[in-house]
Amino acid sequence: MNSDILDLSLQLQKNQTSGFFLSAKNTCPICSHSLQDNPQSLLLLFLCRHVIHAHCAVGGDQLPHQPDPALRIVGLSNGAIGLSGRIAFESIARSRIRQGCPVCYQKCEGQRT
Repeated sequence: MNSDILDLSLQLQKNQTSGFFLSAKNTCPICSHSLQDNPQSLLLLFLCRHVIHAHCAVGGDQLPHQPDPALRIVGLSNGAIGLSGRIAFESIARSRIRQGCPVCYQKCEGQRT
């Protein structure tokens, strides 16, 4: 049993710390539209590895829009840059997304995704 727990723990840690590749084929599991349908749309990546449009999550429509990265690079936007800005945005997102990952939530509720 300890071996099973260790294996599952190592697999979870690997899944949560490995990279994620977004391609044109990836679709939102909630609305079934392409994740790259709009380059300015906000995407949410959860630790369970589900990626959804922000507006598909309950409370996601209340998230502030991020400024265009190209404008931030040339200094034409007053958006927060760097790690502190990302941490601040993550804390705002976490407080407004009410139930966590909606895909996992639907699976727990017995709904089909």
